[in-house]
Amino acid sequence: MDKRKIRKYTSENMAVALAAAKAGVPVATTSKTFGVTRITLRNKLKGISPEICNMGPLTILSTEEELRIVTWLADIAKVGFPVTKQGLIGTVAKLIKDLDRKTPFCDSIPGKKWFKAFLKKHPNISLKTCEKLTGYRGKLTKTI
Repeated sequence: MDKRKIRKYTSENMAVALAAAKAGVPVATTSKTFGVTRITLRNKLKGISPEICNMGPLTILSTEEELRIVTWLADIAKVGFPVTKQGLIGTVAKLIKDLDRKTPFCDSIPGKKWFKAFLKKHPNISLKTCEKLTGYRGKLTKTI
């Protein structure tokens, strides 16, 4: 098992660290101060890797497409029809098929990791279990 420490830093931290290193602050000091990886910072300064890039693999859906899905989920939940995990995955699979995109997914259907990452990226979306209404609660109406 790999015992390396994986540092997590924001792109803002990297930008500030790059500016400090370009101003003459030693790379080792800058990396410790801003919590960025020393080798990555050095590679960006030397032009080996681009200064501005996203960490991790490329996303399957664009930011705009994901925002449309989040908006759709919120709109449909407001009218009382929440979407299940399988419903969301099915909708995304259909969207990918309609867009004719190549994906690393098996049969172009997103899996558990994609779903967890999607929820993590959009914290305003949450999983909730629907409650069954009893017959009495279902028949209850508001009288004026």
